[in-house]
Amino acid sequence: MFQVTPWSTLPLIVIFLAAWTMASLKTKNDIPGTRAVKWLLIGAIVWSAAQFLRTLVTDLELKVFTLQLEMIGKQIVPTAWFIFTITYANNKSAMSQRALVILSVLPVTTLLLTFSNSYHHFIWASTGLTSFGNFVGVDLHPGPWFIVISIYAVSLVMSGTVIAVHKLSQSRGRAISIVSLILVPVIVCIVTITQDAGLGPVQGIDLTPLGLIVGALLLRSGVLNAGLLTAKRVRRHTVFERLSDMIVIVDQQANVLDYNDAAKRGMKIQSAPGESYPRLELPVLLEMIRTHGQRTELTIGERAYDVHATSLSEAGQPDSGERALVFRDVTQRRKTERALQEAKKNLQTQAHTDPLTGLYNRRFFMQRLAEEGERLRRHHNTLSCLLFDLDHFKKVNDTYGHDTGDAVLRMVSRMTNQATRITDVAARIGGEEFAMLLPETDAQGAINLANRLRLSIANSEVIANNQRVKVTASIGIVTVNRVGDNLDALLGMADKALYRAKDGGRNMVCVAN
Repeated sequence: MFQVTPWSTLPLIVIFLAAWTMASLKTKNDIPGTRAVKWLLIGAIVWSAAQFLRTLVTDLELKVFTLQLEMIGKQIVPTAWFIFTITYANNKSAMSQRALVILSVLPVTTLLLTFSNSYHHFIWASTGLTSFGNFVGVDLHPGPWFIVISIYAVSLVMSGTVIAVHKLSQSRGRAISIVSLILVPVIVCIVTITQDAGLGPVQGIDLTPLGLIVGALLLRSGVLNAGLLTAKRVRRHTVFERLSDMIVIVDQQANVLDYNDAAKRGMKIQSAPGESYPRLELPVLLEMIRTHGQRTELTIGERAYDVHATSLSEAGQPDSGERALVFRDVTQRRKTERALQEAKKNLQTQAHTDPLTGLYNRRFFMQRLAEEGERLRRHHNTLSCLLFDLDHFKKVNDTYGHDTGDAVLRMVSRMTNQATRITDVAARIGGEEFAMLLPETDAQGAINLANRLRLSIANSEVIANNQRVKVTASIGIVTVNRVGDNLDALLGMADKALYRAKDGGRNMVCVAN
């Protein structure tokens, strides 16, 4: 009923390799593809354990039972391999529940048919014992459903392998992993199909464990030890994909080699006709890549980004031209900065501006007067200062009210602004008192400007209660080409000229002696 045979060592080696590999993946559950690899190894252990038991027993009924157990592993392995390749290639920790249900329909159906084979013979048309020397094996003839599940298993394995190989081929330094991903399923599929079809080299002896041994070694050395599920993949999963910042990997020609989900959502990256890789077409980025720049700013749609470029070349190695572009969304920061700048500007305007007329206030006028005085001390250029006052303005307020008086002040401020050049400073320094600084202006230039302003004010009017309200202005002028520390003396000279104009009959211009 039992036999001892060296063929039992092959499945035991597979079980040992699978268990050893599972132990090395104990702490890697959060890495894409790891869970599927563990299920693949579990399937290989179940498959090999059933084969091990079959090498020990000689009873046909027991051998058929081990074949049924083996079918469980055979359904797990190709399904797990497909899930591994898909989840790894798409950087997902697991497939959707709907996809898992669809993938499970055929394997579950196969298992139900396997354990009820004696009633319909869909899986095995016939089973019997055969001998090879002192070894008792099993002679199988596959049924119609066996062909279906074989085609399904090969389709799963090969399609998943093609997807994973295509994904890995987009990155450098993956040659060993790519070769291993191709060889593992090819070897296992060839050995398994050959054995199940009864074309094995040794009749009655299952050499599938030999294919599983080779596949397990390739999986460990070419896939796991090469870093696909360890450090390198951890860095991609935790840094590349989880960051909310957009990350794009490009070469020297601005071809997009890789990008994370954030970049996929935030940028329109498309392949040009006849090109293998998508290409960045933003001029700012193209210039930064061409000149090996490290930082730039750009706007995509309504979002603003601060872009940093980092070389991906290994230290001490020639520059490969590959760059990682990290797009940090600074839209809110830019809005905040603009709001702060606007608020600062408004505060400065409020601090320097008369709220009624919009002209500068006395404080700002005195600040500019001090600056122009310093220029006079250094360069001995010419500066003219005008002080002017509205004639009989109190009568306007008493007769028409303060609202009309304010309207008159605003009208005078408009006339003043129209007469002011870019370098001039016009301010309201009192109730109805105004002043102007005229840099680089001699006495005659100041007199001409003052007369134009006087006439503009006299010819303007404000309508109040269907009445035309008109005012005039008296103007005093002082012109200097040097100034001492006492700026008030300069204003005092202009003020004396102003009062001479008032005493002389108002609505006139007087120049300080």
